[in-house]
Amino acid sequence: MTPEQIERRRKNKLEASSRKYARVKDTPEFKAKCKLARENLTEEQRAQKIEVRQKWFAKTLAENPEKIYTPKYRITRAKWCKTDKGRRMSCKGKLAARLGVSAKDLPDELVEAKFAQLKVRRLIRDLG
Repeated sequence: MTPEQIERRRKNKLEASSRKYARVKDTPEFKAKCKLARENLTEEQRAQKIEVRQKWFAKTLAENPEKIYTPKYRITRAKWCKTDKGRRMSCKGKLAARLGVSAKDLPDELVEAKFAQLKVRRLIRDLG
């Protein structure tokens, strides 16, 4: 086989496996299994995941320090995340993803109701 044929075959296999995985990933059984796995992590596994993330961040930062991980970016992102507009946009995106529709197709009343619900939940959690 020529190198072009080998490359084409590799790409076709990757596309087929990604389509299959996407179908499996969208099933409620798979989502429930993932949620259960996240909830059943031991403290050692949680610590290991945090350590892996920190190592990845350090490696990425070492490879390209000018990337988006600059202090200015972090300050801007933190400021944006603390605003109601930022939280509302995040809520809208997550709600759209969960419902499987486009974010612009969601009615504003639904987004406002969900946002209010999240605010109440956050207050209850903070007050204990």
